Amino acid sequence: MVLSKVQEFESVPGQGVPGQLTGRSVLIGNRKLMAREKVPLGSLVRVAETLAADGKSSMVVVADGQLVSLVAVSDRVRLSVKVAVKALHHLGIQTVMLTDNTRRMAEAVARELGLEPVMADVLLEETSGLIKLLQVQGRVVAILCDGVNDVPAPVQADVGLAVRGGGGGSDGRRGPGPSRSGQCREAVTLAWRVRDKIKHNLFWAAGDTLPAIPFAAGALFVLPGILLRPERAGLLMSDRTVSVSLNAPSLNRLQGLRRTPVQPAPS
Repeated sequence: MVLSKVQEFESVPGQGVPGQLTGRSVLIGNRKLMAREKVPLGSLVRVAETLAADGKSSMVVVADGQLVSLVAVSDRVRLSVKVAVKALHHLGIQTVMLTDNTRRMAEAVARELGLEPVMADVLLEETSGLIKLLQVQGRVVAILCDGVNDVPAPVQADVGLAVRGGGGGSDGRRGPGPSRSGQCREAVTLAWRVRDKIKHNLFWAAGDTLPAIPFAAGALFVLPGILLRPERAGLLMSDRTVSVSLNAPSLNRLQGLRRTPVQPAPS
């Protein structure tokens, strides 16, 4: 197969790709791109809506302003994704679909996964604003991304997760993400347990330190006349370190958390 040389290629996030192919002006994209380029679709609009209702995304191919074909593609929803969504719901976490696909297609996938609400037809530059709207409502927002076009979203979100290997190098703001969507539940569970351990450690540190401060400062010398040696006063103050050190490693006993080594990014 001999491939033709592409010239003046442009990638329009959330819409498609215009370019020049062997001297011809070619467009491949969704209806947003066709509207931008003022290409009438005619009866193809109804065909695209029918496909969207079945969970299929339509891409229109145009050459020199003339319709060439309509290509329908669809992503099969993996069982692991359904399990992950149900697990998040079981934890009391509301899931929201945020996508640049058409509303009918997004709603078809959302019904299958049990996602609600659905934010569809969202352009790349609009994602941060929608996330900020949720935050204004008092919600803490975590977003799971799988593509490099999703970069603005985790920047605005409180927590950004990226599926490693999902979309060609997407990187969340808070470090490496889960290698599979099913590990989102594990990440959330681990984060909650770490938060609880921090609270426990603060409690034990304060509980051990506050009563010990007067004795380490010489309170026993003022009243009964007992003077603690410096090493004994230091040992009294170090009790909080022992309690924190013994409490933190209990995270290793969490059940169901797989320890997956993080692979270095390719250079």
